[in-house]
Parts: sequence; structure tokens; C-alpha cells
Amino acid sequence: MAINVDLSGLEKALKSIGCKKAEIGSIRRRTKIAGPIESKIIEDGSVVLIGDELIKHLDASTGLLAIGNTQITLHIYDPFADKEELSKQPATQPKFHLTECKTIENMRDKGRFDRYVSSNRRDGLFQVRPYEFDTNDHGDEMEANLTPCKNCLMSLDYDGYAQQNIYSMKERIFLDFSLERFFEDFESVFRCMPLYTAETFPEGNYTKDWARISRETRRKANWTCSCCGVCCAEQTGLSHAHHKDGIRGNNRPSNLEVLCLACHKSRPFHGRMAYPPQEKLKLEQLRISQKLPRLCDSCNL
Repeated sequence: MAINVDLSGLEKALKSIGCKKAEIGSIRRRTKIAGPIESKIIEDGSVVLIGDELIKHLDASTGLLAIGNTQITLHIYDPFADKEELSKQPATQPKFHLTECKTIENMRDKGRFDRYVSSNRRDGLFQVRPYEFDTNDHGDEMEANLTPCKNCLMSLDYDGYAQQNIYSMKERIFLDFSLERFFEDFESVFRCMPLYTAETFPEGNYTKDWARISRETRRKANWTCSCCGVCCAEQTGLSHAHHKDGIRGNNRPSNLEVLCLACHKSRPFHGRMAYPPQEKLKLEQLRISQKLPRLCDSCNL
């Protein structure tokens, strides 16, 4: 909102005592800076981190796997599967992981965690090296179409997987899984991450089940903003779960509010939240298509 104030009197007073008006440059916004590992994942789509190096950079504080502020998946780079197996559409092994499920915990306990590599690709293709049983060695790198780990789907209760008692329905959720949609569903979780690390954040950090709670809260509200009324079911990444009291660890339903990206950005202390032009356009188009005002009447965003 433009503010019109007549400062001519103040400027005359400055001149009378020989002072000049200060030149105000552009405001520098504090932004998240990706480290070299995160930058490489963003640029190349995947990066091989082994053992302690992967553990050092890996973060699962919200219930999802991440390096820095970039969501990732984990998969075994050198699986015990030959080229024929890995060429299947999809391959039955290895699986890729979405969270620190019991499979990942088991591999840690067995000292086999260094077999995993991280990836940020959304197309369902993963870099692997097939096992050649004749030579007992791994061959040249190839792309494989992998499927998600069912323990991860269970842990996240993705699309109600954990609550489903009918095997055929569980299998349908598994077979219909889209990595592109999965990343989109949780974009809001990473957009809202604070500019602190788990060690330096003062208090009230996100709980480890926040990703699951966030998605479930938004799903129950049909991805509809409680402020402007726009339904983001077609663009779930534009739908956010907001902590009303500002305490990220308070996940009581009464403290959670479903908002679109724009209305969330308008809340106190959320002004730094990224609102790229392309997402602004998507949101405004959604509102118009649903016969809503282009800008929220309450937030003016």
C-alpha cells in the first residue's frame, strides 16, 4: 500500500542546517544460501555421498529427507540387480526412499548406509550401476525406473496408505505413486523452513512428523484456503499449513490453519517467504477460474 506523506518541511529544515537527504539503496533481503553439496544436487539432479559424508549433510527434521533446504530421495547406487532387471518398467528393485523409514534405520544398524545416494530428480529415473554376476562387479551407470519404498509410504501414511486395510487398495496407491506429485505436495514444507539449522533454531522447531501432519491437514481441508477460499487441489504445492501461534512444534488441530501461499505470506513474520512470479500467476489463475477475486480481500495478495 502506498503511503503519501508531505516531507517538504523536513527537507527545508535539512537544507537550512546544511544537511543532505540520505540516498537509500535497494533493500537486501536475507535469503537461504545453498551450500556446495545442495547446489550440486540442484544442478545435476543427484550426487553421490558416501557414509559419514551423507549422514553429515542429510536432514530429516520434518519427516522428509533433505539436504539443506532441498528435498531429496535416497536409493542404492550399486544394487544386486542385473541390467535386465533394472531395465524393467518399472524395476522391482531397488526401491527409492522418501523418509527415514525402518528400512533405512535397519541399513544404518547393519553398517550398510553407505550404499545410498541422494537424488532430487522428479521423473522417477535414478542413476544406478547394474550388477554383473559373471564378474561379480558392477557395470556402467544407467538410468532405472524405480518404485517407492512401501515402508516409507506407511511411515508417511501417504494417500492414506497406512490406514488402508484392503491389500488391493494399498497396491493401487503404490502403483499410482507419482514422484512429481509427491515433491509438489511437500513444496510448502520446504518453502516455510526457517533460516536456522536444527542446532541454531531458538525454540519451537518442526516435529519429525510435520510433513505427514501438514499434508493430512491440507488434504482434510480439500487444499482450500481458509482466508481467500481458493481450492489448490490442482496445485497442491500452493496450499500450506500454518501454525497460528507461530510455534512450529504445536501441531494441535486447533492451532493449524490451511492457507494458500499468498495468504500465508501475509501472516506476521512470514514476509520473507518466497512468492515467485510464476506461482503468483498460477494462484491468481486458480482464483479467477473459481470465480474468486484475483487478490484476497483480506490480505490484498
